[in-house]
Amino acid sequence: MTLFTKRGMITLLMIVGALTPVRCADFYTKHAEGWFWYQNPPIIDEDTKPKKQEAAPTAPESPSQKAQRHMAAFKKKLDDAKVMALIDPTPHNVETYMRVQKEMVDRSEHFSKTWQQMVLTHSDLNPEVRNPTAQYARHVQNDMATAEKTKTITGLSKTYGLIYFFKNNCPYCTNFAPIVQMFADKYNWNVLPISLDGSASEVFKDSRPDNGIAQALDIKSVPALIAYNGETNDVIPISYAMTSLDQLENNVMALVGSDQ
Repeated sequence: MTLFTKRGMITLLMIVGALTPVRCADFYTKHAEGWFWYQNPPIIDEDTKPKKQEAAPTAPESPSQKAQRHMAAFKKKLDDAKVMALIDPTPHNVETYMRVQKEMVDRSEHFSKTWQQMVLTHSDLNPEVRNPTAQYARHVQNDMATAEKTKTITGLSKTYGLIYFFKNNCPYCTNFAPIVQMFADKYNWNVLPISLDGSASEVFKDSRPDNGIAQALDIKSVPALIAYNGETNDVIPISYAMTSLDQLENNVMALVGSDQ
């Protein structure tokens, strides 16, 4: 008490007196509580109680997803073993990589055998049905294709003719003219030779000077070979450059079509 001055004691008593009524009033309005008193926990309405969000059920793994997961795991296993064998080529690491690689080879061989079984038991999956690999079968197939091509191109000669554009000072035209003549003779096509510079052709003696047909057909370079149908006025370009007899045949088959 000696530590406080008289004025200090008066001030302290005034603060305590001001706080005590409030605390006491609050104490008397409450039920008894404290260490020796029991209180029932507050009742919580289950409807208003926040519920834990349940995790959505996961869809079952499909066979494709399972296979992809296994493939990814095996690829990682192989890559990891390879890296370890290269970076640290101890006998253990090299052996591990060799065994994993052998497993991959065994799986590939099993796949190959099953593939072969499917080819032999399902004719629609056998590529040799349309493209035989045996030498004699290839000869038969080529002969059949040649006969079909000859029949098709010869049949087109009944409705189509050839218009051949050239110039006398064009070396490509000079060397292409005999090929055009060979094609015409082989498949019985008529040829109308058109000279863009008015000169004659040693191969096509009945060549004619251009009368505007080149511009009408938009011919911008020579030699040029056009298939023309006089009944339908159908114009089909066959070649705009010097090419071989085989290529001419293929061009006709591709552009005109084998269904003509």
